[in-house]
Amino acid sequence: MDILKEFDMARLTLLSQEEIAGWKSRNKKVMGYTCLYVPEEIIYAADMLPIRVFGGINGSHKGESVLQVNICSFIRSCLGEVLEGRYQFLDGLITARSCGQMRKLHDVWELYSKVPFMYVIDHPHRISDFTHSYYKKEIERFIFELEEFGKVKISSEALRHAIRLCNENRALLKEVYQWRNKERGVKIWGHEVAQVVRSSMILPKEKSSSLIKGLLDKLKGSPSISSDKKPRILITGSMIDNPAFIKAVEDAGAIVVSDDLCMGSRYFWDQVKLDKDPLEALVNHYLERIPCPFIHPREKRFQHIINLAREFQVDGVIIFLIKFCDNFVYDTPECIDMLKRYDIPTLELEIEHSSLSIGQVKTRVQAFLEMLSRP
Repeated sequence: MDILKEFDMARLTLLSQEEIAGWKSRNKKVMGYTCLYVPEEIIYAADMLPIRVFGGINGSHKGESVLQVNICSFIRSCLGEVLEGRYQFLDGLITARSCGQMRKLHDVWELYSKVPFMYVIDHPHRISDFTHSYYKKEIERFIFELEEFGKVKISSEALRHAIRLCNENRALLKEVYQWRNKERGVKIWGHEVAQVVRSSMILPKEKSSSLIKGLLDKLKGSPSISSDKKPRILITGSMIDNPAFIKAVEDAGAIVVSDDLCMGSRYFWDQVKLDKDPLEALVNHYLERIPCPFIHPREKRFQHIINLAREFQVDGVIIFLIKFCDNFVYDTPECIDMLKRYDIPTLELEIEHSSLSIGQVKTRVQAFLEMLSRP
């Protein structure tokens, strides 16, 4: 789609590199982060640029030479990018303790590529009054370490400004999703939406929001791109940072109208509520947001999937499960049972992070879509 040329993957990468170079030319620091449980707002409040760490789209085998084969291929791919030197521009790496393999990536990264600042945020895996108190202290420690490293002071006003900046971006991304709502008409493909979300993770929020506003203006006057005959699919599952997997589903004859992905709707769905102290607001947000599978109990995330299925009137759900992704391996059977209770057809696809899996995906999806079309 011509109106999406600003979000072309190659163009986005080049634009991100230009923004990073400009940021560093002003003696500002660029911080990589590996998980949506790393509070971007705090990094912005320290006048640093947060950049989400992705795996390589075409795959690098260098990570496989270091990590054993039963480590998920997303982690191996991220390490491959590190060993290829593609993250040498980072001044720091921040990880949330979300899964053991992500923690492993952090440790091996530190071993093979020296980064001036490395920090692991110990995010609770179960939410309670005790974990709220513990997590607040953990965030206060993170702020202190970031201030020491950057020789800056993170004020309440700086936090408020950063929260407003990120909230605006979240609201804009949510509006993009609404252009796949059945009542409004589908005006943007799912794989294109994935590129838009990716832009907000690798560009300064002001730049990302500006691009998305331009896109929304164009979508309002554009025609629908899909007839009602195409099955409407929701995607959930592991780290899907390559829009080509979503495009494979759409090339098979579907339209991906929503998702429950950490690099999709769960990244931006909820706003930070600024009705109290900004630090307290951030603590509440990152504890209470739509959870990943490592958070217990799971009911809130499952309800999010059902809510999306209803709102976007989906015909079926596809679960992408990266091999050896422990959190989703344990989560998926319960998720499938829940979807069955709501009579939502489901397809589980085990994949590797590499684009080499895409041909197999298309074949399996075509069979699933044929099943959905039977009377």
